Amino acid sequence: MSLHFVSHRWEVEDFEDGTLVRLARQDLDELNAAQLVDELFDLACDLGRAHLYLDFTGTGQLPRLVAGQLFALERRLRGIGGRLRLCNLDSCQAELLETLGWPEDSIGLARTGAGLPG
Repeated sequence: MSLHFVSHRWEVEDFEDGTLVRLARQDLDELNAAQLVDELFDLACDLGRAHLYLDFTGTGQLPRLVAGQLFALERRLRGIGGRLRLCNLDSCQAELLETLGWPEDSIGLARTGAGLPG
């Protein structure tokens, strides 16, 4: 068993097919983008749930660098049979991701529970 230092205090909820992580504004800091991806991937692996749902409620602007790191996380999760779904994005966040080529079926706009499992 390995121990992982996690610098983020996430609210985490288990679902039948995956794990929901509610992100905060400070989680989307460009300086920590690579670390964020590593920690989210480790969380999914440690919990044994490859499907990861990220809730963006109230996170504000999504920097392009962080968006790029989310692509890397999606690839890593698919490599272990999982998937990344982005939930409760505001219209600017969703537009940026769509412009960068993020699959539309993996984006839930900011509506109560939009894109969440269940």
